[in-house]
Amino acid sequence: MSYADFASKFIEKQAMTDGLTFVKKHLEGNLIELEVTFKTLNVMKVVQEPEMSAYTVIGALGGQLGLFLGASALSFVELIEILLLVMITSMKTAIYRVFGRYRRAPTNI
Repeated sequence: MSYADFASKFIEKQAMTDGLTFVKKHLEGNLIELEVTFKTLNVMKVVQEPEMSAYTVIGALGGQLGLFLGASALSFVELIEILLLVMITSMKTAIYRVFGRYRRAPTNI
């Protein structure tokens, strides 16, 4: 604990200049300066790390996009397969109707 005279000559002159009529004894009796200091300055460093790095995000997006595009390409190929099967079946049916069930062998006259 330390003790010092609080009302310095500078403060007295400043009070007189500002028009304050405080007496030195009044300032000493009614004003106090309190300084609180710490023995040690312990600092806690908090580091926030992202849950997902940029590489993880890019990898996850690439995987999802690959899965989506793969499913889309597979669906597209299956659609083409169905269309081809329908066309082949329709052509077989049309040929059957035009030529009958069996083709007749040509006759030599």
